[in-house]
Amino acid sequence: MSNLWREGLSINKPRWVILLLDMIIVILAFLVSYILIFKHRGGVEVNALRLQLILVSTIYLICFISLGTFKGVIHKTGIRELQRMALAIVMAYFLSVIVCSLSLNHL
Repeated sequence: MSNLWREGLSINKPRWVILLLDMIIVILAFLVSYILIFKHRGGVEVNALRLQLILVSTIYLICFISLGTFKGVIHKTGIRELQRMALAIVMAYFLSVIVCSLSLNHL
C-alpha cells in the first residue's frame, strides 16, 4: 500500500507542484490586492479577508482541477493549454466576484 502511494505521488509530482504553485500565486495576488484596496478604504477587516480568501481559493482550486490546467504544463505547452488556463481564470474570477459579493451582503 505504501509502495503504491509513493509511486503514485512520484508519477504525478510535477502536476501537483504546478497546481500548488498556481494556488500560491492566486493566494498571494489576492492578499496583496485586498490589502492595497482596503487599506485606503478605512482598514482591512480580518474576518472578511479570511472568508473571502477561503472562498476565492476554493473556487480557483475547483476551476483549475476541473479544467486540468496543470496537466500539460510540464511536457507540452501550446495554444490549447493557454486557452484552458485563460478559461479557468476568467471563470474563477466571475464566480469569485459573485460569491464574495453575496457573502459580504450577509455579513
